[in-house]
Amino acid sequence: MSEQSATIASNVVAASSQVNQYVSLEQAQRVLDQQAAQRNNRWYPRFHIALPAGKTAQPFGLCYFQNRWHVMFQSNIDSMSDNAPYCAHVSSDDLIHWQSEPLLLAPDAPEDNGGIYAGSTVVSDDGQLWIFYTGTHCDDDGTYDNICAAVSTDGVHATKLGAVIECPEGYRAFRNPRVSRLQQHWVMVVGASTDDHRGQILKFTSDNLRIWHFDGVLYQHPNPGVYMLESPDFFSIKAPDGHDAWVLGFCARGEHPNGFSSRNLRNAGYIIGDYTADGFIAHTEFRMWDWGHNFYAPTTVAAPDGRRLLIAWMSSFVPPIVTAMEDGWCDQLSCIREITLDEYHCLRFQPLRESQALRYSTQEFGAMCIAINQTIQLADRIEAAEVIVDINLDASTAERPGINVHVNGEGHCSVYYDKLINRVVLDRAANPHGDRGYRAAPFTSQRLRLHILLDAASIEVFVNDGEQVLSSYSYPHEGPTSLCLSSESGTMDVEHITLHRLRV
Repeated sequence: MSEQSATIASNVVAASSQVNQYVSLEQAQRVLDQQAAQRNNRWYPRFHIALPAGKTAQPFGLCYFQNRWHVMFQSNIDSMSDNAPYCAHVSSDDLIHWQSEPLLLAPDAPEDNGGIYAGSTVVSDDGQLWIFYTGTHCDDDGTYDNICAAVSTDGVHATKLGAVIECPEGYRAFRNPRVSRLQQHWVMVVGASTDDHRGQILKFTSDNLRIWHFDGVLYQHPNPGVYMLESPDFFSIKAPDGHDAWVLGFCARGEHPNGFSSRNLRNAGYIIGDYTADGFIAHTEFRMWDWGHNFYAPTTVAAPDGRRLLIAWMSSFVPPIVTAMEDGWCDQLSCIREITLDEYHCLRFQPLRESQALRYSTQEFGAMCIAINQTIQLADRIEAAEVIVDINLDASTAERPGINVHVNGEGHCSVYYDKLINRVVLDRAANPHGDRGYRAAPFTSQRLRLHILLDAASIEVFVNDGEQVLSSYSYPHEGPTSLCLSSESGTMDVEHITLHRLRV
């Protein structure tokens, strides 16, 4: 640990021991500003959203209000805490350059004195920004959840309205409200756990956002071992044939790993079906939003131009979490993604098109053949980059053709096609810091396109025009890093590579 990291770690521990006394927005903001001034920037994100210091957690979602984009998210001024009791806030006029706003909400009311946890944001019919959130209430009788609301007229300050729905009888957990407009009504879906430990999603409706009526159980997980469905999302999306398909997303607590699926401590996925007078009817199996190590609590929004946009929490649940311990900050949000539905009724994901404005230098590499067991450096001094690699698997004999990123000394993170398991793999076995392990996404083609977004300590891989995505943290050695092509046990036929260096 460097001298700077040791100093920051000492300050983080001191802040952690005092954090419970910082309940007001003003006190919390002062502590946050002090810690941000001392933050170690070696792995701090260059273009992803993150709190200036402390802990970044689950987003409330994107919202377009008064000609600006807003993202609210759970946060804590203590980077090492498992809790995230404050609501933080950033805004942007272009979805690319984000401005940190003052902390928006603190746990200072009876209905949320145990913490403010994620929900969603919408603009009301009269032009106000409504923030719905989970307020955890603690008293001598125990702890329970409320669905609470706050309103803002300027997008920077908010006034609390108190609890709008209390935890229903027969439920032991009730959180993460997701509000959207459905025809003439407002609809809220809420994740829940029954008293007998069954994971459900409940549906409520409203005409005015303040008074809500229970409309039934939208979905109960068929696996009795799944005891909680967190972070629900529910929206329609156009299929190529013009049909409206319905997507129900959630995070299933209690789901066990199944082969390559659900390998993380917490996992997020979706199912696709129809929504009729009889309710939601599922037509697909549970599918992963993202196959990486660090992706949780995604939330989507319909943009004014009709695109469906997604943002999620790149969550660190498995130690060692080195930035929290040594650098005074923890976690970031994912890149914003565009979602479409293909002809097979599978969701596809692409990086936000506006993110192309971050490109400032582009290199094109033509066709090349990487020899057996050869590793060649493609570019050095990479800080933040977008890389697109096209590999012809038919013409390649390698068992693992791919690319190494965050290369510094012996340390690196690998992305490759594994011929033996027929999957695209993100492998952190050679990472010098943090958790390791690998994740693998399904693959069905003979040409492989890897579209990779690289930040200081993260990697997001879009496979074959967004058929699958893998998002993970990758902590390199300090100092400049490079990119290398690698062909293991055979040759690799590369058709084309594009490297965009990104403004930081």
